[in-house]
Amino acid sequence: MRPQHLTRRLVMIAGLGALVAVGLAAAANLPATVEALGRFHWRLLPLVVGATLGNYVLRFLKWHYYLRVLAIPLGARPSLLVFLAGF
Repeated sequence: MRPQHLTRRLVMIAGLGALVAVGLAAAANLPATVEALGRFHWRLLPLVVGATLGNYVLRFLKWHYYLRVLAIPLGARPSLLVFLAGF
């Protein structure tokens, strides 16, 4: 798969996820959700996203380590693709 196709698919999936989140917020209690978002300290968003990405990197490294322990011969790139497919 070419990188452009992968990027396009990832953006589409992220957009669909955002739509689902908005739909759930509207179904649950939209005014309370909007109020909570208003109280959120948006300057912390890069820290939150960075910590989340760091968590996924650590989880992938653990996954790849387990593959090695189990003697499953898989390179880093195919291993990453299998790891991401689990989401």
